[in-house]
Amino acid sequence: MASKEIRFLLVEVGLTLKYLKRFTLMLREVKEWRKNSPQSANCR
Repeated sequence: MASKEIRFLLVEVGLTLKYLKRFTLMLREVKEWRKNSPQSANCR
């Protein structure tokens, strides 16, 4: 029983980390986009 609960916790932690990583990447892109001028954004 304990091993099943531990596995469930590991899956939950893994999913949370994945979503956190995606969220931080999105925030970083938004910061870069705001920092750059519209012209440089269009060039990319």
